[in-house]
This record gives sequence, C-alpha cells and structure tokens, in this order.
Amino acid sequence: MGETVSLTDLPRALRDYTGGETATYQMLYRYILNGYFPAEKSSGGRWLVLREDLPEIARVLGLGLGSTLVTSQRAEPAAAGGRRRPGRPRADRTTTTTAQEI
Repeated sequence: MGETVSLTDLPRALRDYTGGETATYQMLYRYILNGYFPAEKSSGGRWLVLREDLPEIARVLGLGLGSTLVTSQRAEPAAAGGRRRPGRPRADRTTTTTAQEI
C-alpha cells in the first residue's frame, strides 16, 4: 500500500495538489461514504485515501487542475456530475409579523 492521506488532511492535500482549489471536510466525508472515490477505514476508525488517488478525487470533485488534469480508468458515478437539487424557497419576510406590530 502506498502513502496515505487521512480525511482530516485531505482538504489541505487537495489544495496543494490543485494549486489552490479544495473541498470541505464535510463534503469529502459525504463523497467517501457514498463511494464516489476510493477510501479505506483504518483499524482506528479513520478514513484514509491513497496519495496516488488525489488526481481521481480532484476529477470527481470537479476541481480545476488546468493542463495537469490526470484522468483515470475508473468510472465516475452519475451523481458526481455536479447537478444539485434546487434549494427550498425561503419564507417571504413581508408576511411575518414583528413584535413591534403587535
């Protein structure tokens, strides 16, 4: 097994790899749990990824690498295409009653 990066160090490792762009810890955790990129759980319960998988992880997350983008033979999950559900509409503040109006 090659050199590993823990989930807690993964945002920083991605920033160093991409030259500035990164993802949050929470986002990376969700992607790992959903199987979007390879990771293994250590005997101590920490998530680890191989340093050699950083190009694949950056590609799945859509992080810009310019001409250094390295593609992999692994299939990208359909949900990693960047499409998100639209958010819920917020409540209209004009219809709420304030304490001063009562």
